[in-house]
Amino acid sequence: AARRQALQPVVEVAHEKDSAAALRAAKGLGIEAKHAKVNHGLIAGWRARGHGTLADRSAKAALVEIYRNITA
Repeated sequence: AARRQALQPVVEVAHEKDSAAALRAAKGLGIEAKHAKVNHGLIAGWRARGHGTLADRSAKAALVEIYRNITA
């Protein structure tokens, strides 16, 4: 049961108001989740994970990439 739960598609959003748009966009990528979870660590945007795919459209991903480029 724990394995099945861990493998379920997940959509995370930075703000509740972005839930509907994030769920539609993730569905377009083949990741269908019933609900979006709020993750304040994303800063802005959304992230979806399912079926071995990660779609990261969050501001956090862009900021981490900038940080890696500066410190490398």
